[in-house]
Amino acid sequence: MKTRRKPQRRQASYLDIVLLECLDLTSMSVVVETSARNRALSLAVLLLSLGIGGWLRFFGLSNRGISHPEIYVPGIHLPEGISEPAQRDTIFKVLTGTFSSDTHPPGYYPGMFPWTRLAGTSLFAIRLPSAIMGLACIALVYALGAMTGKPLSGSLAALLLAASGYHVFWSQVARMFAQACFLGLASTVLLLWLARGTRQRVILGTCYVALILAGVATHVFFWTLFATHMIWALARAWGVGELSGICRAQLLALILGSPFIAFLAYQSGNTVAELSGSGLQFLAAYIPFAFLLPTTDSGFFPSAVPLTGSLAAWAFRAVLLL
Repeated sequence: MKTRRKPQRRQASYLDIVLLECLDLTSMSVVVETSARNRALSLAVLLLSLGIGGWLRFFGLSNRGISHPEIYVPGIHLPEGISEPAQRDTIFKVLTGTFSSDTHPPGYYPGMFPWTRLAGTSLFAIRLPSAIMGLACIALVYALGAMTGKPLSGSLAALLLAASGYHVFWSQVARMFAQACFLGLASTVLLLWLARGTRQRVILGTCYVALILAGVATHVFFWTLFATHMIWALARAWGVGELSGICRAQLLALILGSPFIAFLAYQSGNTVAELSGSGLQFLAAYIPFAFLLPTTDSGFFPSAVPLTGSLAAWAFRAVLLL
């Protein structure tokens, strides 16, 4: 009489673990940093990161003189007829000026319009929102690590961001880059939160769509992050008979945000759209860690970026990486 052999349980391979980590971060139980010691250490590193990041971003916020890109902030009084850009003292002028003499979506400027009415247009006032959102990015990086079961890794990543010279630089400039970074991290946190299967799916889904729309309205590169979100969500839903709620929310955001694609296409024809004329060169500088190693043609100011201009600064960053 033949006996049936029980099928042996296959051992998880390295590839299985990697796929699990990529497709289902929220339910992963491999190498979870949940010990009391790790939690205490991660909180200590987070507080250190916030302290260092806050000091680097808020100290000397108004020391550097105003740059030409910061002139685009609404509410700054400029001479009529001889200024480029023209004075933006109404919402109508903000939107029309963004169409004709800018290379970015309009999302940053309407938010700054009431802020300058309230806080004024001093250097400290116009740069303060960037510094606040830059500091908030540090906490959001930690939150991403904590939500995937690795708070210590998240706190170390937060420390690296706190000491990132380029992030510090753009957190002290009245431009949309710190806001775009904040919106990208916040939307990613909400994406992982939704993937956990929380009860407040409608509220969180609405907030997620709002953050995505705010992101694509802030910077053109936000579309690449949104595309990554969609690929991740579709990969998680692969093999399921119907689209998940996350995928539906992303499709809604894609439909509502599609007018900004037409907006960007229109902007590419104006006189200041250097990206459309040297796209390959710009992309070549962006791919290596998003301008972490810029060239003279990248449109950045390496000499003005903290923690990058000396051997000691690079050594400090290398110690953090180790």
